[in-house]
Amino acid sequence: MFALSKSTFFLRAACAGAGWPTEPAPRTTKEPGRPLHDTVFSISAISQTAWYMGFSEPIIGQDLGAYQVAVDKVMERRKKGLLAFYDKNYLRDNRCVMREYAAWCDKHNHDYALTNADKLVSFVEHAIEDRRTKDPNISPKTLFNFMRKGLPVLERIAGWQGWDHMASGVWTLNDIKILKK
Repeated sequence: MFALSKSTFFLRAACAGAGWPTEPAPRTTKEPGRPLHDTVFSISAISQTAWYMGFSEPIIGQDLGAYQVAVDKVMERRKKGLLAFYDKNYLRDNRCVMREYAAWCDKHNHDYALTNADKLVSFVEHAIEDRRTKDPNISPKTLFNFMRKGLPVLERIAGWQGWDHMASGVWTLNDIKILKK
């Protein structure tokens, strides 16, 4: 007899029913990066979430049917939460920030989990510097608007991932306060 890993149960739950939601195709091909269901919201990225890490591995002798039911419940809630990200209005307004974050993670060999302030601040600093490099005359107001729009999106991703300490109050971080000046 062999033991099934926790990831097997989560993969089963993600593929069950309608499957794991995927990002609708953008109306334009100008948007950079890979689709969100291949990056931030990919099945493989599940292993970086707090709610995945909160599950213990199944143990020999455990009722695996009950374990799968518990995993299914968590995954069903997360699928519903994910659909809110794919709402056409939310996606239209925020897809660029999410894809930019995913591309930054890929470029710097980071996972997609928003687990700490240092990672968030590093991404925001990179995004601001990237904008300044592309347009040396960019106004501070434009950069501030990026932060005003982007930080809530990142907080929402952190919340979906289960990193509650990063899901609100990012504006109050000292490093963000300095960036706002």
